[in-house]
Amino acid sequence: MYLKGANQSSSVLPHEFGHFVDLFAAPGLMFEPFVCMPCAADCHPGTTDDVLPLSETYASLMALWFYRSLYPAAGRSDSCATLTRLSLGENRNPHNAACRPSGADFSRFVADDDPACTSDENEFPDLCDLPTQTDIDFAEGTGLCDRGVGYAVDSWFQAFWELLHAESCATAPPYECTPLPALAAAPAHDAIGRALLYAAQVSSSTYRGFADDNATYIACNHGEAAYAVLNEVLCHHQIRPCEAPMPALCEFCGDGVRSGGEACDGGDLGGQTCEDSGFAAGTLSCDARCRWWSRAACPRRQVII
Repeated sequence: MYLKGANQSSSVLPHEFGHFVDLFAAPGLMFEPFVCMPCAADCHPGTTDDVLPLSETYASLMALWFYRSLYPAAGRSDSCATLTRLSLGENRNPHNAACRPSGADFSRFVADDDPACTSDENEFPDLCDLPTQTDIDFAEGTGLCDRGVGYAVDSWFQAFWELLHAESCATAPPYECTPLPALAAAPAHDAIGRALLYAAQVSSSTYRGFADDNATYIACNHGEAAYAVLNEVLCHHQIRPCEAPMPALCEFCGDGVRSGGEACDGGDLGGQTCEDSGFAAGTLSCDARCRWWSRAACPRRQVII
């Protein structure tokens, strides 16, 4: 990966690597938008118009996962500078006591005119970061929501920073955080990282759909208790409804991710190989209903002397 320019922030590389992961997520969120300014005069939040800013938010969320998993110093929950350097929003610090000692309010994923918003749109910092109809992408000429909004969605960055550390922070100062054992057992950064990968593969192309896909992965792979605490944190930041129920069905055959009672799904074979079935070589494949492995490509049975 080549980054042009010598004065790039230290957060640029992990963000761009997040795009690299997205690119191979099949189908992922990145795409070459069709230029059609007359087709849409404004941004429609909650529709696939979200996809441009969502792709940038996704890259930054992946960067947070990299920090948490690979760089212990920058990945601590009280590493305030990690979010400050990564986000381009106005309310960057993590939602915890160490990073908000003054009790400054945290961000929420609502519009400025929503009753749940705790700030006025003309105030600094802006605490409400849901894209609005005026956030139009003029630079690329797509008529979708502006890509630049996605770099500054502090509500998402703060919420996922908590989740990556298996914490839920209070909604009132001093923002003390309590551990979330249901996620910590996974461990949390592995569970949330895999949820992000799954959501990119499903590619709902909307912020709400993307949040739901993360919640579905956690519910179906880590259980009701893990789902409940994840939704609690997302609820604090108005990303998902507080009363959102568990998904009714946890098997999604064909999405490439083994879940629920699936034996396999696409290339996810659960670690099984031809050798495990007594063959000397070959590659297993998954049947169309995700119920068993096909051994048709395991040509030679292993001979043991």
